[in-house]
Amino acid sequence: MIKKLLNPLIVCSLIFLIFFSMTIHLMYGSCQSSKWHYIIQNYYMEEQLPEWMLMNRMVYNSTGTKVIKIAVYEHYEGVWNEWYRNGNIKYSGTWKNKKTEGKHIAWYINEVKESVTAYNSGKPVSLIYWEENGEELQSWFKTYHKNGTKKEIKTMMDGNVSSIEEWDENGSIVSKKYFEYGGEFIKKEYFKNNVVFKTETEE
Repeated sequence: MIKKLLNPLIVCSLIFLIFFSMTIHLMYGSCQSSKWHYIIQNYYMEEQLPEWMLMNRMVYNSTGTKVIKIAVYEHYEGVWNEWYRNGNIKYSGTWKNKKTEGKHIAWYINEVKESVTAYNSGKPVSLIYWEENGEELQSWFKTYHKNGTKKEIKTMMDGNVSSIEEWDENGSIVSKKYFEYGGEFIKKEYFKNNVVFKTETEE
């Protein structure tokens, strides 16, 4: 019985079956099963993937080249990860009830953090950008009224406040403060029907 199982033809068939099954799983299994699933599906077999796994729009990089990217699955729940072709992490963020939730982090190809966006039930609460050398470039923090419309947006440059916008519950801007690069107050504008009607230069 053992000798029959060790028949070269049977052994080769088993090896082929295992290899074939692994290949099919890498190509058509969930791209979140492992880093290699994502890399193979996103970079090496775009034309063979079903449409529901692809973005419904084309993305163009800085050179104008068309890039097809795997979409977050429609009913996906949990942490979604993306990687660069070289295996370095590119993006990581949580999805819950078809909405972004918590911190979503993006990295440059050299593994330096590019941005961190915080979400609450799909609404962005804060965003921080870094340059490729690791220096903080820009950030903003957003609050909302109880009805869901934005209430305040605070923008930062290199760690200093550059502007603060206030909005009413109807979605109209009320005022905006401007600050120098070092954080020193410049002026505050007041709006009516989204048009400036008053400016103060002293805080």
